Amino acid sequence: MDRAVVTQGAIWETESSEAKMLSSDGVARKPGATAAYPNTSGTLTCMMQDGKRVGYTAMGKGVYTMATGSGASLAGKSYSWVVRPTGPRSYTVDVTVD
Repeated sequence: MDRAVVTQGAIWETESSEAKMLSSDGVARKPGATAAYPNTSGTLTCMMQDGKRVGYTAMGKGVYTMATGSGASLAGKSYSWVVRPTGPRSYTVDVTVD
């Protein structure tokens, strides 16, 4: 679902510079396609420099539980994701369908 608009929620448990995803789900939409998913796992690691956070990396896995329209072939498929920061308060999410 390249260039889809995503609405997602997530709950993280943090300890020091590490975080574990406790719960996450969302919906990806674009004209003619919709896909819903829960993320089944996720980790986030903060990059520190001189005691300050200077960035992060995050990755995880999930499964498309529902998909319609041109995205219907995603239904039931699992995926992995990687988040890459692109600047203050912005990032990209790369999803690879397994």
